[in-house]
Amino acid sequence: MEIPYLLLFDYDKTLFDTGRPSPNGIGLEEGHEHAVQEIFGPPGLAIYRDEGGLKNRAPSEVVISLIEKDRRLIQQAREKHSQLIRSSQKIPRALSEPWSETNPIPLLTEMLVYFKLDLFLGEIGMDWPQPYPGVCNFFQTASYMALKENLPLQTGVLSSGHTSFIEGTLCRWGIPYPQIMVTDDNIRPLKYPKDPRDKVKPAPFIFRYLQSRWLKQLNGNSPIGPKQLQASLSRIVYFGDDPLKDGGLAKNVGVPFGWFCLGRTKSTNPSPADLPKSYFLFNDWNTLTGFISQSNVKKMLRSGISVEEIFSRF
Repeated sequence: MEIPYLLLFDYDKTLFDTGRPSPNGIGLEEGHEHAVQEIFGPPGLAIYRDEGGLKNRAPSEVVISLIEKDRRLIQQAREKHSQLIRSSQKIPRALSEPWSETNPIPLLTEMLVYFKLDLFLGEIGMDWPQPYPGVCNFFQTASYMALKENLPLQTGVLSSGHTSFIEGTLCRWGIPYPQIMVTDDNIRPLKYPKDPRDKVKPAPFIFRYLQSRWLKQLNGNSPIGPKQLQASLSRIVYFGDDPLKDGGLAKNVGVPFGWFCLGRTKSTNPSPADLPKSYFLFNDWNTLTGFISQSNVKKMLRSGISVEEIFSRF
């Protein structure tokens, strides 16, 4: 089985500027505040704001942090869940599950996802969210190189966001669909690992889950072995905006990291120990497009050398 190169991307604030509010004033932070208040009421929202807001956390991380700070929020959320069950509105199957006194975190997480997506999906348009300048051209160029120039190059998305939202924005902007995508929606229903913290960045599980799915897909859905898993690491580079979560994930799994550091300040400077040995910075997607389009880079892609060596020339 020939393993192509995989350019793997975070989504929020890496590909699309979801942090900037829509014309209706709804952005990533506003949507999460709405969901937190719906579930946990004003006390929960106050704690969420005191924590500093979202901070690139997955839904389960937000929920765990809130109830660890005030267990009384669970009762507020239980009452909200009862209201949803009794209402006539259509709700996802995951929200129809009975309340669990011993472990309410999965249901609380589904509630958070439900309320924020209920707000977000209606906002998708050409005004919001917008891809960062150069993103559309980058994906179109990568797709052309693979399909028309027969280069072993694929793209993927690994995000704590949500499939329906990401698909909606890619479609709206005519961005070629990535060959592999794993979001929080794929990871949340899994029974293992048991600890929700092991299912989010920078823990390596979500990367390994995507890696296995991608290789099985390449192998005609046949099982893959440890040697293929290890060999594929030299073909993958991960791009993201958060040096701790995205960069930490790249470090933990052993792949290079492309840090999209638009608006970088001294306060966002990570310790070198937080990043993989092989990382590079960029703040303009057109620069990245220009790099992969160079004839010498195309030669390297055909040669099969490691992706680390290729991007060491960036």
